[in-house]
Amino acid sequence: MIKRLLILSLFIFGLVTQAQAGVGVLFGVSFVFGISQGQSNDFGITIKALSDDEDDTAVVAAGVSYYPFAEVKKFGADLSAGYLFKNGAVTGGWDFLQWKPQLAVGYVDTEDDNPAPAAPAPPPSSEET
Repeated sequence: MIKRLLILSLFIFGLVTQAQAGVGVLFGVSFVFGISQGQSNDFGITIKALSDDEDDTAVVAAGVSYYPFAEVKKFGADLSAGYLFKNGAVTGGWDFLQWKPQLAVGYVDTEDDNPAPAAPAPPPSSEET
């Protein structure tokens, strides 16, 4: 069951990264909460593919996480939704391997909607002949 969910998550991760040229990638930390199957809350390291990479937009995401301090389940695979800020994002969703809700925050190389204007052209030179 866990292998199937991991394969499904990686497949979705691949689809999200191929679906659009402006895909964002989040590198950050995750937190799963809620006690289930005798486990406690855990912090982890996560990587996610985001549906967009523009500043100030809502996104959907698919990702994988590693929980180094977890007692039993060390890996996670999630689907989530969130919001992109300038060079960062916050997501919330469901981790299908941990079977718990997950929050994540991290760095995203975002693109600004309004790039800096181009430098004005120099004035024509007035050469005397």
